[in-house]
Amino acid sequence: MAKNKVGKHLQFYFDCIHYGSMPTTGLCKAAEEGLISKSFLDKYYNPDKYDKKILFNEGKDTAYWGSDDWGFCLYKFTYLRQTIVLFMAAINQEL
Repeated sequence: MAKNKVGKHLQFYFDCIHYGSMPTTGLCKAAEEGLISKSFLDKYYNPDKYDKKILFNEGKDTAYWGSDDWGFCLYKFTYLRQTIVLFMAAINQEL
């Protein structure tokens, strides 16, 4: 059986794991550069006022869902970011 081509979300995941960091400063920037789906990420990445309050109280960055940490994670491929990218790959039937 022929191998299927790896989708862009799964390729992005593999590349980040291989290099130990992301090529951009966050998932939003990766989406803007076409490395992952911008239209898909746009549906989910903006926290509302309630979500921002929860993120703030947990000591997390209120601007980015995947950051996990205040300003020290620009290129880090955090566990949360990994989960988001794998979720995108699953939704796009890449897994």
